[in-house]
Amino acid sequence: MAQQLEETVGRAPAKTLRFRVLLLDHDDTTVRGTEEVHYPAHVESVKLLRPDLEAVSLDGWFLKNHEPGVSNYLKSLFTSEQMVEEHEIWHRAMEGRVPAFYEGMPELLSEFRARGGRVAVVSHSPASTIWRHYEAHPLAERIRPDLVLGWDNNPEKRKPAVWPALHALEQLGVAPSEAGEQRVKGGRAV
Repeated sequence: MAQQLEETVGRAPAKTLRFRVLLLDHDDTTVRGTEEVHYPAHVESVKLLRPDLEAVSLDGWFLKNHEPGVSNYLKSLFTSEQMVEEHEIWHRAMEGRVPAFYEGMPELLSEFRARGGRVAVVSHSPASTIWRHYEAHPLAERIRPDLVLGWDNNPEKRKPAVWPALHALEQLGVAPSEAGEQRVKGGRAV
């Protein structure tokens, strides 16, 4: 990855693009991660670990991810021992499945990169998983991100903290003052 970044960082800036860099999320922005990986893993976990319960619907799962948050929700369902198993089921699902890209997203990324644009992915998913999803796509050579910042155990270096966005901009040669409508100011994305 470092070598790939070194090879691509030297590209000429895109003068015809309004924005030179796209900072993208991964799951549910570029790929169908929740519906094809994370939610099915949750359903499997409930069936295996809590057969007395019925898994929440996909729409309910999306809601639980935001309130009370996926970790708190899972802790309300599973014991600490079951949480270890749930985590293993989820990791196997991430390793064994490659979600589809949303229609038009690969073509958009390909065109943006062809015009000299740079792409960074900032996500809660592990970086190795994100790279694998891009590499599995038939247009991998044309859509591969320049940089991926995935899950980090340090909360200051993962979403929603501003560090990943600022770091990506720095690595790709863009000042925070050049960021688009969702400008990065005062340690927070606003």
